[in-house]
Amino acid sequence: MKRQKPKKPPATITDKFVLICLVILNLISLLLTYFVHQRLVAPDEDEGHNPTITLQSLQTKSLHPQRSGENSNSRVPYISDEQFHQTYSRYHGRLPQKFKQPHPKFCDLPDYFDFFRLPKSQRSRLFEDKIIYDTFFKPDVQSLKQHKTPQHGTYLELGAFDGKEESNTMFFDTCLGWDGLLIEAQTESYEKVIQNRPGAVKLSFSPTCLDNTITASLYNIPLSNNGMKDLAQSYTGKETVEVPCGPLTPVLIDVFGLNQTISFFSLDVEGAELLVLNTIDFSKVDIHVIMIEVQNSYCPNPMSCAQTHLIRKRMAEANYSLFAELVEASDVFTKHGTEAWRSGNSVQEENAKRQWILKRRKILKEKNEARGVVRRRLQPPHGGFSFRRRFSSWSSSSLQWHKGIACANPANRK
Repeated sequence: MKRQKPKKPPATITDKFVLICLVILNLISLLLTYFVHQRLVAPDEDEGHNPTITLQSLQTKSLHPQRSGENSNSRVPYISDEQFHQTYSRYHGRLPQKFKQPHPKFCDLPDYFDFFRLPKSQRSRLFEDKIIYDTFFKPDVQSLKQHKTPQHGTYLELGAFDGKEESNTMFFDTCLGWDGLLIEAQTESYEKVIQNRPGAVKLSFSPTCLDNTITASLYNIPLSNNGMKDLAQSYTGKETVEVPCGPLTPVLIDVFGLNQTISFFSLDVEGAELLVLNTIDFSKVDIHVIMIEVQNSYCPNPMSCAQTHLIRKRMAEANYSLFAELVEASDVFTKHGTEAWRSGNSVQEENAKRQWILKRRKILKEKNEARGVVRRRLQPPHGGFSFRRRFSSWSSSSLQWHKGIACANPANRK
């Protein structure tokens, strides 16, 4: 006799209601996901334009740029002017007004020897930070005697890498308590900037375009000498990534304010420096000191590169003075008439006088050493032959001999 399977109890009205609710919730979630995806990522083919993307989505890493090969024509959403200003201001906020306290371990006034002894993994590579501080921002002797701290300033670093290694602004942030903006276009490096520089305003895009509806091709290499396609010669043929691109002036106005002072600007983007400068309206931003890298893989010999002369021409037209050979591999410019310009000229004059004195002392020392060598050559060793001694002895003996002859001659006797 076969066993009969037990019959399932009939579904109640409550069970049916719960099932219907679950189905409806799943449909709603799918629709929301679809619309969000269409708004943030998917290009609108019907309308024929790129959708917008918020900087908040970039910062929270909800969207990663699409990777591409060497000949890829892929696009990523761009940032419109309105949304750029609104989203950027809302998410990052403006610079804090509260003065940051210097690091107690490394920041000892007035020379900061402990900090400048740190390796390049924690500060600039070629002592750029120390040279810039000593030349343009270090208080004078009278202020140091009165124990005055350096004036509070602001900084901008373009090509920030990870915000720490080979950073030209780490000193100004850590020891002087300055506020500033860090820009790094490479995604992996930018994530490290967020970790290493919590007190700075940060942004990831390429300020090399006058039109913000296009993107820039960047080598996808998380190293300090990474750069734009066809400019960073070390990575020719490597994988590239498309990043948002736009002018720098709107960003500076949004962060620092219109015609507000930026004390120090460090520009190191591996051959794209002139492209960045062409997006800056110097009538709307007030930058006092600008350090621009001119020697890199794109331009191994700066004086033979046309870009070096074009950069100097661009800065001269903007009323900036060149401090040549102040920093290795970089040109330093100061805005004419500013306090930094006066301080730099004063330091340069003192350095020129000091160099002249040292050079003069070296010449005198070499002359004295040369005279000493001549004297030592004329002086024989102890007990040796002396031409002067022999000559004097010969002269005295000859004189005595002549005197003897004269006395022996009867004609000479009285």
